[in-house]
Amino acid sequence: MILARRASTPDHAEPILMNNSMIQAEVTLRNIIQSNILLCPSDTPISEAARRMVDERCSSILIEDAGRIAGIWTEQDALAVNLSDPEVFRVPISKVMSSPVKTTDIDTRIGIAASRFRDDKNRHLLVLDQAGERRGVVSQSD
Repeated sequence: MILARRASTPDHAEPILMNNSMIQAEVTLRNIIQSNILLCPSDTPISEAARRMVDERCSSILIEDAGRIAGIWTEQDALAVNLSDPEVFRVPISKVMSSPVKTTDIDTRIGIAASRFRDDKNRHLLVLDQAGERRGVVSQSD
């Protein structure tokens, strides 16, 4: 259960209880996504993609090739890179990205998204609107 407050007057709030399943039934990805999408071309070196992720405090970057999303590179993917080889930092991100990118609709309920993360063993979903346009990325920790 989650304790919330219902404002009865501007200076006073009355506590109410809300069931987690009630919240999940009502909240969609539209309510929680970050709409800024971090993108890079497929020939971007790993070092540049990693630097941009750090600068933007983002756990993923989408890889674009000829105007379409070709893949995603995440913090988890970075753990699989052999960083003891200095040449790896010049490798194009397309060589180490995950593909295809899992997508979901912007009106997906958060409970459904949580199930997808668990079932697909995936931590990021590209969120699309009804027209198929990119609207954001949601991560398991969101």
